[in-house]
Order: sequence, then C-alpha cells, then structure tokens
Amino acid sequence: MTDTIKGRPMKADTHLPTYIPIPNFLVNFNVSQTAKLVYGMLLNRTTLSQKNNMVDEHGDVYVIYTIEHLAHDLGRSKMTIKNAERELVEAGLLRKRRNGYRRANDLYVLLPESLLTDQEVSIRQKEKNPDKGKNSFRHTDRKHSPNYLRKTNDTTTNYNDSYAEGESF
Repeated sequence: MTDTIKGRPMKADTHLPTYIPIPNFLVNFNVSQTAKLVYGMLLNRTTLSQKNNMVDEHGDVYVIYTIEHLAHDLGRSKMTIKNAERELVEAGLLRKRRNGYRRANDLYVLLPESLLTDQEVSIRQKEKNPDKGKNSFRHTDRKHSPNYLRKTNDTTTNYNDSYAEGESF
C-alpha cells in the first residue's frame, strides 16, 4: 500500500520545506542512487558544519555523521550506507579521517575541481604543505611490531608512554 499526500500548488511566497541538496554534476555521475542520496545528506550537513565553524587545522570543513544516524535518517541499512560511503570515497567525492576506536569519523565532502572557481584553484595550488614528502607522524610515535622492537639497539625508549589509557592514535 502506498502513502498518498494531498497536495496543492506552490504560491510565490511559499517557503520550501527542508530538502536534501543534490548538485547537478551528481545527476549523471557514475555512482548508485543511494550514494547520491548520502552525498546530498552529507552536503546538507556540511552547511551546518560551516555555520558551527567545524574546521580542521588546514581550514577544511568536516562533518560528523555516524553510519547509524545516516542509516536511520535515510531508512537504509548500515551496510547499505557503508557501501555508499565506499563508493563516494572511490569516486573522489568523500574523504574520511579516523578518530579512534568507537568514535565517529570526520567526513570531508569533496567537490570536483572543475566546479571550483579559478580563484579557489589558484589558492589551493599556492598552499604549501609543510609535511609534504614526510611521514604523517614521527618515527618514535609509531606502534612497532615486536620484531622491530627486538632489532633496535635503544632499549631505553618506551614507545607507548606518550598515550593515555584508552587513547588511540
């Protein structure tokens, strides 16, 4: 049985209900309909993150939207949402940053470079990454395998003393 809604035409002063923004470039993009819907939900949440100044150290806006909440809000299973997010990551439209065990990832909604203005592209090209070509964390902060630890000559270094209990890196 399908639900029916009694509708009426919009007037010039009618306010739109809340909606999910689906950009035009996404209509013919080669991802599933669910991935397009997830992208729209994340894009909508990005505007809220902009208002709340949720930016990282590089000035990039991120979203925190758990898989469970996305699944609930879209009426889909968690596995369907995971697959859609994987599609978006592979398509270059989403980037994730892990925040540790049992914590929500930071999600970065990406726009195709062809949509960015010339000014935004030139600014991005001029940005210098001080860590370019370097490892993402110091050698001493890495969690090493037991074999590596046995091979090192420095027996005074404790690699785990910089983390609090329950903290992950």
